[in-house]
Amino acid sequence: MKRLVAGMLLAMAAIVLRAQPAAALSSGECADLSIRVKTPPAESSMRCGAKDFGGGGDQGSGRDEFIEIMGTDSITVVSHSAAGTRTYMLRLGVKEVMHNYRIFESTDNWGDETESGRFTLRRFDATLKGSGTKVRCIGFVHFTGHVANTTGYRHLIGGYSCSFGPTPPADSRIDALVSGIDYDFE
Repeated sequence: MKRLVAGMLLAMAAIVLRAQPAAALSSGECADLSIRVKTPPAESSMRCGAKDFGGGGDQGSGRDEFIEIMGTDSITVVSHSAAGTRTYMLRLGVKEVMHNYRIFESTDNWGDETESGRFTLRRFDATLKGSGTKVRCIGFVHFTGHVANTTGYRHLIGGYSCSFGPTPPADSRIDALVSGIDYDFE
């Protein structure tokens, strides 16, 4: 079985960049994604998108989806990579997954990994690509759908929440976010 880990994570990173957006979906079509954020923060706007990747065969295939939530002082992205044929994802730590989101020019000051519900979390500071804006963030990942006889998984739900202010996202906000992520698979 082809392990399309790097290609899948790079495809996931490309989907959340405005420079290379996936097909943006209308509100009704966003409801057709296999991931949802039950209660987006008040005073925020939301957009979503989805894109298939890989050519099948030995190259593997899959689908990436994302939900981007822009608040008055924050940006949050929840993404889902689903493995298709001949594809699975190796379990990675939060730091390794965050390095695949190309929105970050650089990251530093990594905290320890912690847990909230089903998700593994890790705080970090980042500089956004293009603008040079410094943000305080928390990244999160959850792998599900173990592939029998492998070390891989069918699904990766991941993302980040970054604050544009001097204080990092509050623990209560992150706990509410990750507990409010819903999906149609296991």
